[in-house]
Order: sequence, then C-alpha cells, then structure tokens
Amino acid sequence: LAAGTVDAVARGEIGNRVAAAQSNGAFAVTAIDPQAEYGGFTVRADRARLLACLNERIAWLTAGGGVGYAEWQADANVFQQRADLWNGLAVELQARGQAAIELDALFADPGGAMRYEAASSDGDLVSARLVDGSLLLALDQHIEGVATVTVTATASDDTATTLTFEVAVQPVRLWLRGWRNALGQRDG
Repeated sequence: LAAGTVDAVARGEIGNRVAAAQSNGAFAVTAIDPQAEYGGFTVRADRARLLACLNERIAWLTAGGGVGYAEWQADANVFQQRADLWNGLAVELQARGQAAIELDALFADPGGAMRYEAASSDGDLVSARLVDGSLLLALDQHIEGVATVTVTATASDDTATTLTFEVAVQPVRLWLRGWRNALGQRDG
C-alpha cells in the first residue's frame, strides 16, 4: 500500500484504523463492514455466575454494543466514563437510597430516538421508573433482598437492547446497634 502497488487493504477495522492513524495521513479508512467484529474469551463451564457477571459488565461498558472501538478511538476515556457511571450509580444508591442515570448515556443514544422501558422484579424493594429521559431507581432501605432491574431500549427498526442488573439492598442497622450499646452502657 505504501509503495502504491495496491490501492487498498481489507482487514479488520481496528488494524485498519491503527494503520491509518500511524501513517501521518498517508492512509485512510474508506469503508467499514457494517457487521460487528467480535472478540471473545472462555470461561469454565461451571462458572455460570462469572460468565453472567462478565456479560452484564461488558453490556454496560459497551452500552449494549453501541460503544465500540471507533468511540474509544475518538475518546480513550469512554469506557472509564461508562465504568464511572456504574460505580456512581452504586454509590448513589448506597448513600441516598436512590439514583438517576441518563438513558442516552446508558445506551449511547445521543439522538434520543429509542423507546425505553424499565422494570424491577420486586417493585417494593427497588422501584425502577423512567423520568425525563433518566432511569430512576429508589430503594426501600428497610427491607433486605435482591431485585433484578431490566431496562430495554427499542430503536425505530424494532431492534432492542436490554440491560439487566441486580440491586442488593441491605438495611442499615448501625443506628440500632449504637442504640443497643448505649442502653447496655446505661444499664450496666
């Protein structure tokens, strides 16, 4: 290609984009196959929970496949930002018992062309609602349990992306423990 004996090289998107970036403008990526390029890894068959956890986190980091190499190349922090969204959601739920996350950030839908649905497997424990373009989660911090939250984004062509995650709720018992200790000291 550099010598000019061929006009183009067909190979994977990442290799082509790296070669173009390293060529100081001599090469350009002119076409991308619309089919996704998949990578993979293996997990022992008896590690179903690990596989489910990995798949869930990969779905989150990639916004259900909407964030990939091209987005990373444009912004090398994109995956860290998505991880921070996950962590921020957990911190807000822990500290305040509720959290909100913008749906277009969750699903990488800047045009807002998707229709969204949200559901919780236990609405008494974890409420999942859509409010002004955000997923709002609220916990009943007096009940212990685990609820599965499912958010589905459906595009205009009726293709859907679903993200599912678990929210574990553990009531705060610190105050009661301190109260009992205070009573014990007063009585003793």
